[in-house]
Amino acid sequence: MNNTNNEDYANAWQEAFNNRDKKNRVEEKSCGNFSTPTDKVEKEKRPRNSIRQYAAGALATLLLLSGIELGEKIYRKIEYHHDLKTAKQEIAEAAQESLLDTGIAATTSEGEIVILQSDENEYYKLDLKTPEEAYPYFLVLSPSEFNNLVQTIPYQNGSYYYTGSSQFFGINGYLDQSGAPSSTVFANYMESELVEAYRIGDTNVFLNADADSEGRNR
Repeated sequence: MNNTNNEDYANAWQEAFNNRDKKNRVEEKSCGNFSTPTDKVEKEKRPRNSIRQYAAGALATLLLLSGIELGEKIYRKIEYHHDLKTAKQEIAEAAQESLLDTGIAATTSEGEIVILQSDENEYYKLDLKTPEEAYPYFLVLSPSEFNNLVQTIPYQNGSYYYTGSSQFFGINGYLDQSGAPSSTVFANYMESELVEAYRIGDTNVFLNADADSEGRNR
């Protein structure tokens, strides 16, 4: 009897185990029918694709706007250099004419303009009073001649004359990062002012002596 009971128990257990296995297989199959692993991956990918598409669109828009902005900056830079070149040529030619008219310079047989005398007193004839008026001569004179020229320019309402180009740069605030007088800083400031004046059609500030003008930082 015990054996019979044991066999019945074993058979019941085996039947339950088999049924359990079938149930698991059905569940696994059901999962496969309605939601395959591929479907799951695709569902997970859809939001990522949407995000990527949105990011790509945003990036394309950003690049387009950046390209437009960059193009505008390049155009403004080209326009600036064009205006600067034209204006510099205009005031440099005017400075050369003044040097010739006052007899400070002459034209050689090769067409070159040369300074006849290095005596700084000759530059008094130009009657310069501001850094702006000195700038055209900065473009056409050698550093040593420009040093002579600035010694004929008054400052502080005519009370003093510059001792040379270094003091001229320093007193007017054309200083580099170390605080030293700088011809480069002077040139940069003048170029910016020149382009602005050229664009409004008022380059006379660089050409005409004006007794009432005290120049920059005077």
